[in-house]
Amino acid sequence: MTSFHPNPPLPEIGQRIRFAIEYEGAWRPLGWIRAGEDGSIYLGTLMGNPTSAKEVNKAAEKLTTIKYRELRDLTSLPKSSRLSFHPSGEVHIANKVVTGLVPLEKLQKPLQLCTIRFAHPRAYRPPAKKDTNDFDLEIVGYQVDEERPLYGAIIVAPWTAEPHLPAKLPNMTQFVGAAIGLRGFTKTPDLLIAIVLGHGPKGPWPATPGIAVLYRAE
Repeated sequence: MTSFHPNPPLPEIGQRIRFAIEYEGAWRPLGWIRAGEDGSIYLGTLMGNPTSAKEVNKAAEKLTTIKYRELRDLTSLPKSSRLSFHPSGEVHIANKVVTGLVPLEKLQKPLQLCTIRFAHPRAYRPPAKKDTNDFDLEIVGYQVDEERPLYGAIIVAPWTAEPHLPAKLPNMTQFVGAAIGLRGFTKTPDLLIAIVLGHGPKGPWPATPGIAVLYRAE
């Protein structure tokens, strides 16, 4: 079972999709997603330049046991929070190019592109304007828990896989989801891009958002 609408909203290829939740009577955009003509997926956090970056190299079967102390700091920080996932399988993280788990051009089932941790919604400003290229996606029904930090994921799937999109991530006790549909790419099938948001255990809110990406070790 999923919480996604059977007829997802249809932004145009190339539009910047700002996804937001409501907090204290205002919509708070948490991040953005954009799809290129070839099916490449771009995303960012709307919170300026990164202040830290970490990496871990670990066998795939042990990915569920990553501990913070295993992460190593990267001395070369990316200049923006933008990531991109390409039909060939390349993932661009600032000036670093790595190989994703599945090429988007060969996508046959839902693929989680990344996990995102969010700063407290108060840190995100309500939008002051909307450009002609912006498509705003308001994700309704989520109640912020001040003691449980918000996290989520971006999941991409072939359009035909919509009934099988995961509605939540592990450990989430409260969650919401939204999906958008995009057609007419040159190198990938028609795609659904799902945004899953929620919270689980109690804990401190991070001062800044963060994005975690899995990729193949070279």
